[in-house]
Amino acid sequence: MDFSQLPPWYVLALTGLAGAAQLGVILAVIVAAIRAWPETRGAWRPGLMLAGLAAALGIPNRIVGAMYTDVSAMLPFLPAQDQEPVEALIVALPGMVFGVAIGVALYGAHYALTLKLGSGQAHPFPLLTGQSQPTRGWGLALALGVGAGLLSTALFRLLAIEVGELMELAEDLTPGLDREAWWFNWLVVLPWTLAAAIQEELMFRGVVQRFLARWFGRGEVGGWLAIVATSLFWACLHAPNTSAMGFKLVQIFLLGLIFGALARKRGVEASILAHMSLNFAATALELAL
Repeated sequence: MDFSQLPPWYVLALTGLAGAAQLGVILAVIVAAIRAWPETRGAWRPGLMLAGLAAALGIPNRIVGAMYTDVSAMLPFLPAQDQEPVEALIVALPGMVFGVAIGVALYGAHYALTLKLGSGQAHPFPLLTGQSQPTRGWGLALALGVGAGLLSTALFRLLAIEVGELMELAEDLTPGLDREAWWFNWLVVLPWTLAAAIQEELMFRGVVQRFLARWFGRGEVGGWLAIVATSLFWACLHAPNTSAMGFKLVQIFLLGLIFGALARKRGVEASILAHMSLNFAATALELAL
């Protein structure tokens, strides 16, 4: 393996720490979901529908990954993938089905625990649970998401900020994939960004922010401390995605404050809409350019 191609140590360290923290959250959610099952089992159906939507949007990315991923491109001591893409997909299919099922169950648990973590905030899922005024604040969420997505993409273009070294390593894992093809970008990348928006909002603005709001206290001060802490955690996971880590860290942190305030005042559904519209606008503009 050519270690000179690895990202700098601080990129790996930040990514590793943030990834370990995210894994810790996932494990905590699993444990909490099992313990809270008698209380939350009646609230899972809408959450499983939302998680199923995210899983469906992510399926094209899973299919392409199964067809083109060749780990030996980064780890030469492993045998190179000598299967045709369709053959590789057939071999990977049982694991894909299992992974989708686990993902749906995991994010369904995030939904159920978000409902359980009442913390003086707006109802997180008024539409899915049939509450009154389910779309209150959705217009604001849509406008903020689209505006932030277009502005972010324009700034990245003007500042000539490229993808980070970790993203380049991910590209190296799929040597036979034409990442410039229209079908890959519009039918794989775009749906995947929408799926990521749903999953990240369920985890960060749903479980993490509401848990921290209870921990810090249910008043305005505690609520904003939870938003700030959640936004910083979320930003650390995204910082290595570009060549300008500091700029990316600030950008994602500010977006986290916006999404966190939306989730607190208008519900997690509003932050999901804002995040999805941001990802759609940013990705569509980037592809159009």
